[in-house]
Amino acid sequence: VGQNMGLGSTAVGNWSRLDWVYDESGGLHLCHTHFNAADEASAKEPHASHDHALYASSGCGGFAFSALTLKPPSATLSIAGEYVDAWDTSITLTPLLYVSIYPGYKPSIVHITHIDEAEGFLVGQNMGLGSTAVGNWSRLDWVYDESGGLHLCHTHFNAADEASAKEPHASHDHALYASSGCGGFAFSALTLKPPSATLSIAGEYVDAWDTSITLTPLLYVSIYPGYKPSIVHITHIDEAEGF
Repeated sequence: VGQNMGLGSTAVGNWSRLDWVYDESGGLHLCHTHFNAADEASAKEPHASHDHALYASSGCGGFAFSALTLKPPSATLSIAGEYVDAWDTSITLTPLLYVSIYPGYKPSIVHITHIDEAEGFLVGQNMGLGSTAVGNWSRLDWVYDESGGLHLCHTHFNAADEASAKEPHASHDHALYASSGCGGFAFSALTLKPPSATLSIAGEYVDAWDTSITLTPLLYVSIYPGYKPSIVHITHIDEAEGF
């Protein structure tokens, strides 16, 4: 269960429930059971037109669950992981998404479209209920100190497009990461932390309509070819019931 966000999402701010089931051959099938519930509690409730036992025919609102095929990761990111900064902001980095959650606030999300490992930066489009300049583009730069510590700077946050976001910022300097290299301030020091949750079906998949689906313990991301991402920020996982 989680809250809808993302530039391709339906009912942004409302809540979703996604149910899964395995067939006899171990194939994974998924149903978007709720997509516009008013709150988390409502989204946790079973839907009258949903039935795991009928996953192959009509158990998902009169239709079959979507059969998902696992695919190799579409990209890699050397700094992928879960971190916390000096202000207790939770930061999750995957090859697809940058997610920043300050305590008590909604997620700020960057849908990553470009990674430059050689120069140490990534670029993507802003989305999420806690984002600044939704629809504009961000660039995030990283550098390691002499002890191997990771430091991050949100170099651009409101660029007009991807090309603009790829350009270096005049007030950014990797060499000054410890003092003023991030718009007059130091880069943020990130501390790696253990995963906050687990999800047995985590991975990258594709369905019969060529929709790319990424599942992590924090996010469900669905991207139909030519469309923006539909994102669910996951707040509850029930492995026993499969949702």
